[in-house]
Amino acid sequence: MRQDSLNVFGIGKRNALLELLKAECNDANISLNGYDASPYCPAANAVQPNFFVVPPAKSSEYLMSVENLLQEHQSIGHFSIIDPEIPVLGQLERKGVLSSQLLNSTYSTAIICEDKFLLFKTLNDFGIGVISTSTSPEFNYPYIFKDRFGSGASGFSVIHSEDVVRVAKGGDLIYQPYCTGEHYCVDAYFSIWTGKLIDLCAKEVLYKSNGESYTLRSQSPGEFINLLNQVAAVLPLRSIVNFDVYRHEDGLVVMDINCRIGGNYPASHLFGCNLLKPMITELISKSPVLPSHTSYLENKTISKYLAFTSL
Repeated sequence: MRQDSLNVFGIGKRNALLELLKAECNDANISLNGYDASPYCPAANAVQPNFFVVPPAKSSEYLMSVENLLQEHQSIGHFSIIDPEIPVLGQLERKGVLSSQLLNSTYSTAIICEDKFLLFKTLNDFGIGVISTSTSPEFNYPYIFKDRFGSGASGFSVIHSEDVVRVAKGGDLIYQPYCTGEHYCVDAYFSIWTGKLIDLCAKEVLYKSNGESYTLRSQSPGEFINLLNQVAAVLPLRSIVNFDVYRHEDGLVVMDINCRIGGNYPASHLFGCNLLKPMITELISKSPVLPSHTSYLENKTISKYLAFTSL
């Protein structure tokens, strides 16, 4: 009898995350399969012998390949940890041909979150705190520009003078004011069945470079709960979602929402907030778990070089 599997796409260099996932899957008696467009991705070793190569997400062959693999491997759940694949997997979900549950937010939500200008418009229209975003450089110096689509770090740069602007023009870019207030990275789990906020871990970013976070300090989740619930009320979210939040003009505002497990999720796990367990519990039981905010360690600092290290 074949073992049910959890399938993770776009594994890339997420070795630390896959080791955590593998432990949770072992406890639940399900296997973990990993997929990537590169046959030489570093994280392949973390899932051997269950590593498989798929076409790139933009390939016309991608959806058919994924559909065949999920059916072949008796999958009960699947998700991607890179942005471009999430809307494409959402298209597969809309076809309704698989019993496998997509553990990313739905296609419509993923489209909004992938387009940073559309995300700003959506949240702003509902009066939710969000960083001002424009498709043209209309902010006072310094301000930032980055790719309109893709991860928050993609194409990130700080603009200090008109000389830089001349080089930066072109492509699908968005512009935002440079925020000097505290920057927080929040990992949150929303029920895959009800969309309710179940648990979260908030971390202040103490050191970052080119949009990537390297040193984090755990924060009390209390003041972030209201903001996340406001977002979830107008933008259906599901499974593990990663938020970039700033303290700007004396309030918390959203900068980015990523409908996937963030790159620094292992830090949340090490602080004591396990968001993988409720995801797998809901997946297997096919019923929602109750909201339960973990009492994780607060005001603890953690850094990464190639990976996060233990406290």
